[in-house]
Amino acid sequence: MTQRIIIVGAGVSGIAAGVELKQRGYDVTLLDKNDYIGGRVRSLTKNGFTMEKGASILPSKYVHIVNRLQAMNLSHLLQPGGSVVGFARDGKIHCMDSARMMIDGITTQLISWPSKMVMIKMMLDNMRITPKLSFEDGSLCAEYDTETAAAYCDRRLNAELKEYIVDATLRGMLGTQAEINSVIDFFFSYNNVIGSKLYGMVGGMGTLPNALAEAAKLDIRLNTQVNEIVERNGRVSVSYTGPEGERNEEVDGVVMTLQSKQAYKLLPSFPKHSLDFMRDVPYTTAISVNLPLSSPPPNQKSFVIQIPKSVHPDLFAIVLDHNKAPGRTPPGKGMASLYAMSAWSEKLITMDDDTVVKLNLEAAETVMPGLSNLVEFSNVNRWHDVIVYSRPGLYKETGKFIAGLDPKSRIKLGGDYFSCSNMNTAFAGGERAAKELAKTLSGG
Repeated sequence: MTQRIIIVGAGVSGIAAGVELKQRGYDVTLLDKNDYIGGRVRSLTKNGFTMEKGASILPSKYVHIVNRLQAMNLSHLLQPGGSVVGFARDGKIHCMDSARMMIDGITTQLISWPSKMVMIKMMLDNMRITPKLSFEDGSLCAEYDTETAAAYCDRRLNAELKEYIVDATLRGMLGTQAEINSVIDFFFSYNNVIGSKLYGMVGGMGTLPNALAEAAKLDIRLNTQVNEIVERNGRVSVSYTGPEGERNEEVDGVVMTLQSKQAYKLLPSFPKHSLDFMRDVPYTTAISVNLPLSSPPPNQKSFVIQIPKSVHPDLFAIVLDHNKAPGRTPPGKGMASLYAMSAWSEKLITMDDDTVVKLNLEAAETVMPGLSNLVEFSNVNRWHDVIVYSRPGLYKETGKFIAGLDPKSRIKLGGDYFSCSNMNTAFAGGERAAKELAKTLSGG
């Protein structure tokens, strides 16, 4: 008899687990409380503009996703993305091409020659840390998880590199800052974006989960809230409420892919030390504003402009979507998406849309004067608990958490909190959890 599995969550982690288990021959159903699939990977099309509500770009180093698309003959959906990154400083936008970052890094005027020489120390440190970086298990680099990125800069680099390289990377990738994050978050983000080829998806990033789910013919039940998951007597009981009312189902196994702050509430049979860890994993808050434009801003060739703290403390990036990937706007039009720091987002998230747009545009004008005059309409995106930011020591705690999980349990955990938080970490977490469950169910 085919073994039955329920996957909780139909974001990219749940989709990854579903594809893996379906291909292994299991009877799989995904349950999600939303009325759409993809979680934080979602696109919106309006008036010919394709806007990203969540994840914006797919680096080629996100190998778990890229490899899965290739294996399922879906790589034609990948679009070569813009590779030019702009860095705001002293009233100028310094551009570098991520595909030739070594050359541009040497010639750029963003940082001084003395700082470029100091960067050699950072590159040597990077060579030591890189082999330990893993999308599936961040604890492999726990020995380096001893200080914040800011403390690392103070010890090994200088103030210029701290602001324009290290802090700028963390702001751009996580919406946080060097004074908060573990230095591991910097090296992880630096390694997996810098020098990487960047992709978009045909129709927007929301195409990714939908195309995978359709190709694998996944059974997904939306508008369904899972209430509790309990393992007993070699089975797993899942209670949930959906369009057909309350139900309780006994299955052979469960993959839980919700964010840790949601997941721990549903697992009363898990040991307290595991639930305590999951409850306390810190996540960011995110506000982004999509701004369809009557025309592209003049003289801007980058697809993203990174904004350092000295230029604006609260706005960390402006993405120029018309430069990011083809087909994002109608001919002759432009689009800019503004991204607020997590701390600012926590203040903005309760404000009305008009106020959020006004404040974000005021911030963007300090980098790109005249942008407000081009805006046709706006879309505000609000996300609670978006990306894990790893304070120093969290990677060590993650190792203890992983070691404390019961390998014989029929409840496996996916999600984005096993390593530096990003779309590929979530995807890799779903695949890993699915493989672990298959091994347990087969008696391995």
